Amino acid sequence: MIMAAFVFEAAEGGAATIQRLPPADETLPIFLVEGELLPGDQYVFQEVISDVPVGIVLLSSPGGSLDAGIEIGKLIRLRGLGTVVIDGTECLSACALAWLGGQPRAMQPNAMIGFHAAYVERNGAKHETGVGNARVGAYLTKLGLNEAAIDFVTRPGPYQMAELTPDRARYLGIMVRVLEPAAAPESPEPRALEDAAVAFVVEHMEAGSRQNAAQARYSAETRYADVVDYYGQKALPREKVVASIAAYIGRYPVRSLQVRGTPTAKCERSVCAVSGVADFAAEATARNVRVSGSVEFTLVLVDAGAGAFRIVSETSEAVRSTTEPIDRRAAETVRRVQEELDRLGCQPGPVDGVWGARSRAALERFNSATGTQLSPHRLSPSTVMTLKAERDGACVKSAFRRHRESMR
Repeated sequence: MIMAAFVFEAAEGGAATIQRLPPADETLPIFLVEGELLPGDQYVFQEVISDVPVGIVLLSSPGGSLDAGIEIGKLIRLRGLGTVVIDGTECLSACALAWLGGQPRAMQPNAMIGFHAAYVERNGAKHETGVGNARVGAYLTKLGLNEAAIDFVTRPGPYQMAELTPDRARYLGIMVRVLEPAAAPESPEPRALEDAAVAFVVEHMEAGSRQNAAQARYSAETRYADVVDYYGQKALPREKVVASIAAYIGRYPVRSLQVRGTPTAKCERSVCAVSGVADFAAEATARNVRVSGSVEFTLVLVDAGAGAFRIVSETSEAVRSTTEPIDRRAAETVRRVQEELDRLGCQPGPVDGVWGARSRAALERFNSATGTQLSPHRLSPSTVMTLKAERDGACVKSAFRRHRESMR
């Protein structure tokens, strides 16, 4: 048994043991699937993981039921759980199919992960089944594996085994995180791992507030996992996380962030959850807006070795947040422009002194309705005077005229 040092409250389905490792209130739950998979084990697994939003699944199994392996893999992918096979253990056949569902997938260098074609037994002999291989192929396609990877998984016969090593995974384009032995469950220095995780998160968050778009993009591409649970979005591909960060920097080019004190970290084997509080401020100069406040954050990391980590989950909740104008005199001009646009029926949105996309679009509608060329990028008292000179409902009347002409 690979977890002999622990005492479990276990749920058993057939020959496989499926359980959550203590402590039960761990920020990032760790689950164990060990032993031969039998039909129905997928339902036990579904029940065990039913109340958690994130987690890591440790796998150690010689294989078993194709249905159980595929369905467990689907549940893992649906819930955005990570999968790990550690040194000294094996995950073969149906187990390996379940492991492929992980986000991220991870293994230690001496772990054994193996595949072969689906088969049925008749008269004591194993016979490859086309129907079973078709199911496997469809499952792997949904996971995003390429043709070469699918061929590798399904080509070996029932009496053969294709071992997936880290090098072979890279060659086939199967994304796998290789965990160094120092990150194994038997690691004698968990405090050192927690300290390294805290240092990584503090540097990641504070340095990010000083980076330009290009720097932030490079940093994100090297620090986030292939898929990330990102502020409520499950299993978001890394490229979308990078795009979201770049868009935020575009909206708020001036930013600052300071982590309060020392965050707390809890590590289970190679996975760490780091939580804390940070104070932030951001300015959108083009919109004359300053946002400031504090947030409670939690980042979940997978140890990549040599002091590096990969972020697999990132969330935060605002404790305090205020929005105010950077230049109050400019904000008053904006407010007056918004009031006039609202009077004219141009739909500027809230009259709040914040020059956003809706207000800019409203001024463009006014220009179109009246034939003027007021700049949406440079407001002044003369902008207000021009708007005041127009009669109520200028935009509404223009829209009505266009509609009437289109009906002719």
